[in-house]
Amino acid sequence: GTAVTATLVVIYSMIQILTQTNGQDFADFFQLVQEDRTYFAFCIDLFLFSIFQSVLLGRVKETDLTAMDKLPFLGLVKWSLVD
Repeated sequence: GTAVTATLVVIYSMIQILTQTNGQDFADFFQLVQEDRTYFAFCIDLFLFSIFQSVLLGRVKETDLTAMDKLPFLGLVKWSLVD
């Protein structure tokens, strides 16, 4: 249910980033991060979550973490779909 939907959204987003963006889009995004507190806060949240993901997964999984589990966001998707 929810894990499949989230995975599809991530896949669609990655495809859009790789096929539809250009350098100006990234420049605009970085400018928004510097000027808008909301953009900045979301970037900090993503950064912190990517750091602490392995800690959180380590507490809920009964087995040792694999290298895939430690990859930011992808490990969480794997855990929600497979484990």
